[in-house]
Amino acid sequence: MQKKAFEELLPELKSIYNLAPEKPRIRFFEGKLGLKEIQEDFLSSQAKDIEVVYSVDALNQIFSEREQKEYMERRVKKELRVRALYTRSSGKFKEAPKMTEERFLPEDKFPFSSDITIYGDKVAIASLRGKLVGVIMESKEIASTLRSMFELGWEGSARYQ
Repeated sequence: MQKKAFEELLPELKSIYNLAPEKPRIRFFEGKLGLKEIQEDFLSSQAKDIEVVYSVDALNQIFSEREQKEYMERRVKKELRVRALYTRSSGKFKEAPKMTEERFLPEDKFPFSSDITIYGDKVAIASLRGKLVGVIMESKEIASTLRSMFELGWEGSARYQ
């Protein structure tokens, strides 16, 4: 009886769902290969600027120096500019990589364990500790809001430079 009632309601529920304007598109990823797929997405996007928040130490635990160098070369070749807020246990970098403007944040005050990358109308969020999982959300409104939050962090980070 309940199954029949549900089957009768299903078309109506679907029509309500389909009326929702601009549903965000969400894709899920797992493991190191999943994190590489996320990187591929922003490397292959039309975006020319990205904002990122991450932990250098956590990334170093996942990706080898060679993998990071290859990624950086591809990013620079694509002329993809980055503004980054980062933590690092050994402190600030002496010099930013090519096409990168970055600001250091103290790890004890801002213990990042995830990576957030904002590019175009997309936001990629990935865990960098424990189980490696990530999502890419495609939504102009979500990307815009997180970009505004990044700007707030960027302005606030000036005190640590």
